[in-house]
Amino acid sequence: MDSWCDSKPQACTRIINDYTAEAKNNWLMVYNGQNYAAFSVAIRVNLNGRSPRVEAWYDSDSGGAVRFTSQSFNCVKDQTFDGTCGHIDVTTSGTVNLTSLGRYTSGLRSFAPLTQSDDYWVDLTGRLGPAVDTSVSWGMTTVRVPNFNCFGTGNCYFP
Repeated sequence: MDSWCDSKPQACTRIINDYTAEAKNNWLMVYNGQNYAAFSVAIRVNLNGRSPRVEAWYDSDSGGAVRFTSQSFNCVKDQTFDGTCGHIDVTTSGTVNLTSLGRYTSGLRSFAPLTQSDDYWVDLTGRLGPAVDTSVSWGMTTVRVPNFNCFGTGNCYFP
């Protein structure tokens, strides 16, 4: 999971097949004017009929420990942008503590079947900061997979 999209500090997406897509963001955290940590966060969405299933990976590449808070998977209907198809916390507390050179895997989470005919996407949002200073927290860039189609009553798919 961590071997693709590592050469640039940006967001990348890829569609693996009609039912699976991934997104990954790479970061370099600066804290107290110095490079503190390099890490990536990736999500995979697997469409199971009309139910999106999602999991996340948090990978430390170098530097200090990072604290992720308010981590939430969000299912969004393209026309409304309001998360009407659901929110699921990545962990029961919504917090992920990533140790130096560590990895955290969320495990598979499932959204309810989508009932409306439309385009959707799933993303991961939250906050992050250096684990050594809990008073510091920044909004993290959203990790978002490409849109998928759930038209009519058939299975959802990535076009």
